[in-house]
Amino acid sequence: MSDSDYYLTGLLTCPHCGHKYIGTSANGRTRRYRYYTCFSRTRYGKAGCPAPRIPADEIDEAVLQALHDFYATADHVLAAIIERARTQHRDAHVDRHAELDTITTQIKTTETSIGRYHAAFENGTMDDATAGPRIKELRARIEQLRARHTEITDHLDTQPAPPPPGTIERLRTYLRRVTTVGTHGERKAAIETLIADVKITDQGVIPVFRIPTQDTPLPRPPRTRATTKQRHRFAQWCGRWAAGDSNPEPKD
Repeated sequence: MSDSDYYLTGLLTCPHCGHKYIGTSANGRTRRYRYYTCFSRTRYGKAGCPAPRIPADEIDEAVLQALHDFYATADHVLAAIIERARTQHRDAHVDRHAELDTITTQIKTTETSIGRYHAAFENGTMDDATAGPRIKELRARIEQLRARHTEITDHLDTQPAPPPPGTIERLRTYLRRVTTVGTHGERKAAIETLIADVKITDQGVIPVFRIPTQDTPLPRPPRTRATTKQRHRFAQWCGRWAAGDSNPEPKD
């Protein structure tokens, strides 16, 4: 079995040693059993890490169902999460604005220093061997300060916002179909897109959900196979159309 056979590849971190869990399997009398096993235990045995194996079938289905259940009732929870994020964002603004003011002052002071070095060189009170390296250092310092200034400004401009209109309803429909008729690959894609991490705690396994934003690429809707009746109706339609029927819609 490969990593593609496991929904949670790369999402589970061992609480004992910090390595990732990887997909493993073992042969039983009647079938093959799938597990997630800590990398250290896989490579070095129990002496490398005592973390137990986790049955893959059970945790895969449990995490997928938790994802479905979360988005089925996500409206109030998401509203609370976003409001808390906005409050944290506003609280952080105070410190960020203070840092921004400090950086602005440092940029102006450094620019003034560069001007003084240029003036000293032009007046002949300082030679190029002394002024040149110092001016180069100050210019590098200004570049660092400006980069930090841009980083903080971008952060201040990024206000936590709810997902675009209609996103949650589309996800509900998508996940309802994925959990019932989705293929293995489609289920794995849903988990990779919408789950950021899966924490292993004393209380159990806790998935950490990703909140979609305007830039989040949503998974494609699952493909469903046509039923025997649908294929039969399509064949009837093709036959009537080929015969020149102006209204080829087949009758039940």
